[in-house]
Amino acid sequence: RDVRLVLPECEDAVVDVYSALGRPWDDPHWADLWHGSVALAEKIFDNPELVRGKRVIDLGCGLGLGGIAAALVGAREVVMSDREER
Repeated sequence: RDVRLVLPECEDAVVDVYSALGRPWDDPHWADLWHGSVALAEKIFDNPELVRGKRVIDLGCGLGLGGIAAALVGAREVVMSDREER
């Protein structure tokens, strides 16, 4: 299954947005596509029975790829959370 994510050009672009919002110290790392999230999404796509019909929480989700994968294969409910309060 293909999932297409829209990513910022670079981490610096995210830092620039935070700076323009007056929040230059906020963490831009959520905007990175982490290898762990790719591996988790692949596992979910290869084994949809792990999440189909279940409630799923993706903690430290970053871009939310694991949660997106769970939703696409039929999880009953998906909650995605990262550390940013905003």
